[in-house]
Amino acid sequence: MADLFKNLVFDLIEAKTSVESAIIAIVLCDIFAIYLAFGWYNDFICNFIGLIYATYLSLPTILLSDTSNQRHLLIYWIVYSSLGCIEYLLHRLCDFLVVYWLGKCMFLIWFLQSGTSSSKKSSEQGLPYLLKNSEMTVSADTEVNGVGDDIERYHQEIFEVVTTGDLKRFNDILDELDRHKLPTIKKKVLNMGYQEADGLTALSIAAGEKHKSITKTLAKCSEVDVNKASFSGITPLLMVAEVGWPDILDILLERGAIVDATPSGKRTEDNKMSGSTPLINATKYNHPECVKRLLAHHANPNHQNQSGISALMLAAEQGYFECIKLLVQAGADLDLAPSGPGADNLNITGQTALFMATLKDRVDVVKYLIEKGADVNVQNFYGISPLFLCVESGNGKLVQALIEAGAHVNFTPEGELAEENFLVGQTPLFSAAKSGHVEICEYLIKNGADVNAVTMTGASPLYTAIEEGHLEVVILLIRYGANVNQSPKGQVARDLHIENQTPLLIACMKNHEAIIRYLIQSGANVNLTSEHGTSPFLAICQHNNVILARLLIRHGARYDVETKNRYDGKINSLIIAAESGSFDIVRLLVEIGLDVNYKIEGTGETAGRTPLFHACAKGFQDIVEYLIDHGADVNATEDSGLSCLHIAAAMGHADIVRILCEHNVNVNQRYRFEEQDVTAYDLAECQQHNHVCQMLKNFRAK
Repeated sequence: MADLFKNLVFDLIEAKTSVESAIIAIVLCDIFAIYLAFGWYNDFICNFIGLIYATYLSLPTILLSDTSNQRHLLIYWIVYSSLGCIEYLLHRLCDFLVVYWLGKCMFLIWFLQSGTSSSKKSSEQGLPYLLKNSEMTVSADTEVNGVGDDIERYHQEIFEVVTTGDLKRFNDILDELDRHKLPTIKKKVLNMGYQEADGLTALSIAAGEKHKSITKTLAKCSEVDVNKASFSGITPLLMVAEVGWPDILDILLERGAIVDATPSGKRTEDNKMSGSTPLINATKYNHPECVKRLLAHHANPNHQNQSGISALMLAAEQGYFECIKLLVQAGADLDLAPSGPGADNLNITGQTALFMATLKDRVDVVKYLIEKGADVNVQNFYGISPLFLCVESGNGKLVQALIEAGAHVNFTPEGELAEENFLVGQTPLFSAAKSGHVEICEYLIKNGADVNAVTMTGASPLYTAIEEGHLEVVILLIRYGANVNQSPKGQVARDLHIENQTPLLIACMKNHEAIIRYLIQSGANVNLTSEHGTSPFLAICQHNNVILARLLIRHGARYDVETKNRYDGKINSLIIAAESGSFDIVRLLVEIGLDVNYKIEGTGETAGRTPLFHACAKGFQDIVEYLIDHGADVNATEDSGLSCLHIAAAMGHADIVRILCEHNVNVNQRYRFEEQDVTAYDLAECQQHNHVCQMLKNFRAK
């Protein structure tokens, strides 16, 4: 009885809930026991069970002339009738004893099970007209044919043949099952999932292993459940769609395969299959014939997987043109876009099929989608449009197709994410200028792009092109009217420390010589400074480009201008050149009259430092020698008392220490450090510069 009930109900519940059948049985028994104790009509239920079960066990005795259980069954019926008479007379007492009916039911079942062989044989000999071909008689069928323990053997053998593709052995197994008339075993074996394969059935495994003949045989087999899913929800149809067998797909669909079944669970998430329908799988692997058949069976062309990706998006990204046409003809939404956490994680939120095609430079796909009505001005997660993307990649044909279809050339990203990434105000021209695509820049300008547009930071296309060093783009933009003196302004520019940085200043900071020359030739102001007072000349002093320095001076650049350093001290070009190691610039500045003993003004920690101090700190021996030869004070100190010798000794620059000592520096000059008066020797010893210590000793340092 337990086996019959389990086969009928428990396997189904276990498959649907993943809860073990033993637990289900315990829970159901507990519920039934409570009902027999306290439920309505519990007396009727109890007596009904006693009648039906006893009748079921008695029928073989009557129909098959089985005399082995007659005595026990006769006693049972006498007991059953006697209890009925007693209950009629003492019905109030029975009602008072709340567990009476539960106890009676348990007693009757025990009585039958303990004393009659019919309880064991009935499922074997049973009633042919009631139990024949029933799934409940698996154990009976197997025992009758002498293969009661062979289900697992058949199951394992089928796993091996569908994995290896042994078609002959597979057919032999099916013939053996048919020859012994074991339809129930055959059905069970073919539909049992394999634990080691995520619960996939033989049909799904055969498809996954690409054994077409076996897959086709199983698909046609009436005993095979074409919708039996694995633990992760993977169905045979999903596997066949992925492999791309339209003829087998037809068989499964005709047999009632669910066309939009989707897998779910952690395993499918790890494999990025979660939510993927057979249509998505067929499209992903470019099987247009499978796509056609699935759509003919009303597969949803707009279904999105866990990441928000649809079949059309996949086809557009990969350029599967036949699949795209089929999907569009079936009503796929051209402007459907991914959204949600899954899309956010992949950074594809808002990217329509047109976006996907644009990203991969699929010109024919883009043109087709535009022709069918796709929105060319759609924005993605960051507010970026398809035109913005394709100008960056440099695909002129795509740019032309999008603009001819109505894409806005001055379209700019908007929204919170656009602000966070400083994209607000950036038009497609910015993207083209940054990437150095001259022809695309010109095409955009001819179609109305604003050459003096500014971003939220205040930067212009010209500013962007100069940063990247694209001379041809710079020439083009200026030719079309770009302002050569336009500079970033506003709070954002101030926060980024780029306020008032002109195109020429940026070019000098980047040392783009050809661009600097062209900007000067185009009328750029050589003396405009940034918010901190940095001029183009001061910027070029860092790069030791004396040719450009002379060029700037010839065009009126002030070489004696001062600017602020990060400690709010005022510095000049000679300080910058000495600190940067720009020897040629140092020599130029000294030759044109800058004071070699210029001191940084202010109250910061750099106050009082001279060009010689900076050269000593950085170890630029050639600049140190040149400055000393031209009158630099070797004993000059910063306002805190730190001297050139102190800093050179502390940094371990032995050659600089030697040069200073040879020029009569005060080797025992003291500096107040951590409440102690220390010498250059003390600082070198503290830093374990032993070679410097020895040199200082040679010059009688203490």
